[in-house]
Amino acid sequence: GPVSSPVLCDGDIIVIGENRRDTSSGYGYIARVDGKTGSLVWMKNRKVMMEGRNALHRTPLVIKRSERNMILVWGWNDVTVYDAATGENIGLYYVKSMACTDPVASAVCDGKFVFLAGRDECTALDLDRLEKKEDPAVWRVRLPGPGCASPVLLDKRLFLVTEKGQAACLDAVTGAVLWRQRLRGTYYPSLISAGECVYFCNTAGRTTVVRGTGDIGIIAENEIGERLFASPAVADGRLFLRSEHSLWCIVRQ
Repeated sequence: GPVSSPVLCDGDIIVIGENRRDTSSGYGYIARVDGKTGSLVWMKNRKVMMEGRNALHRTPLVIKRSERNMILVWGWNDVTVYDAATGENIGLYYVKSMACTDPVASAVCDGKFVFLAGRDECTALDLDRLEKKEDPAVWRVRLPGPGCASPVLLDKRLFLVTEKGQAACLDAVTGAVLWRQRLRGTYYPSLISAGECVYFCNTAGRTTVVRGTGDIGIIAENEIGERLFASPAVADGRLFLRSEHSLWCIVRQ
């Protein structure tokens, strides 16, 4: 069954399944399920061989384009784009496998470019060129990247952090590294942005708030005193944290 999180697309549910324990073929699938009835709208074989030991944890992206909606999947060694309405494969780009274990950190997209932050390399791809089956690579930078924590985009800057707390900010247009900073702790929760800030949460329950600019600027560091593995969420001006024993709602005073 699927290990990655499902995503919504026009009221329907998109799921992918790439789990070696559930298939003998070595291939995964992508499917669209009707959100009201639960009936299968379409299901496609991914036709890309799985390389890892167990499962793909990356969440697919729903990308809204002027002509159509697309589903982007970053697999073991591929980036594939599907037509959301039909499941048709409309773009495929092979990338080197960036995970030494099961892939977790997911791709992020600004509507024109998609960013892949692997463990030792970060790559930007042009969606228009990917859809036209041209070489979509815009830039590629070698640097330590995330294992579990998905990066976040803010004001044409890409923020990421390794499991061991090596944070970095890249210019999303050029790939230039704007700053690097060692943060304390281990980082599994994905990064989020709110307003002009980026939030880095470690597994000990410590949140570091950084300015979303090209210069490193730590605004605040806060601790909740409980272990934290789930990614934070923002809604209606509130920050929500799900720790080991509690659900926290944090508001500005």
